[in-house]
Amino acid sequence: MIKNAGIILARMDSRRFPKKVLMPIGGIPLLECCAAGVLRTKSFSPILATTTRPVDQPLVDFAAQIGVPCFRGDLDNVYQRVCKCLSYYGVDIFARINGDSPFVQADLLDAGLDLLEQQNCDFVTNLVPRRFPYGVSVEICRSKIFLQAENFLSTAEHKEHITSYFYQNLSRIRHSTLVGESDLSSVRLTIDTPEDLKRIERMQKTEPDILTSSLSKVLEIYQQN
Repeated sequence: MIKNAGIILARMDSRRFPKKVLMPIGGIPLLECCAAGVLRTKSFSPILATTTRPVDQPLVDFAAQIGVPCFRGDLDNVYQRVCKCLSYYGVDIFARINGDSPFVQADLLDAGLDLLEQQNCDFVTNLVPRRFPYGVSVEICRSKIFLQAENFLSTAEHKEHITSYFYQNLSRIRHSTLVGESDLSSVRLTIDTPEDLKRIERMQKTEPDILTSSLSKVLEIYQQN
């Protein structure tokens, strides 16, 4: 059993940047950067949630190589994939981790978990309103609520974008938010394209420890590149 999990959603065949999840940043594959960010938290353990397709076998193999548990499920019904992953590993609380976001902020995930427990709510986010950079998201949910909500999904969007149902029904869900002090939503710290990767590589040349730096330091280096 894994009580608190950082569920890393990833696949190999991104349309804009295929195989990006295993692209190295300073010699460290992107998937490993994500997993390392989760491991820096006080309470979360990483799990890779990918698909059953042969194209994603390299992800499964690499996750095993670095000691990250894996669950394989449906390509299009990502919500169901996560539900089955939660049940398989006996997860109580999980954080959604995007497999293209190397700057996982452990302190924000810890703060989100503290907020969830202190306020006895079911869902915590830092995306309402969006003030943090793209690639620095906090979405933490109790597995029980997530599993129950599967019965109410009504659109393909709900199944593909696993927290969309929650945002469309916040008034019905016990939730809380982490709000950034300033609006940084124009900052891109995710890797959607080869150009995004090149920018982060430039940032790393300026600051070799950029992937483990504080968000304030990351933003400082970002402005220089």
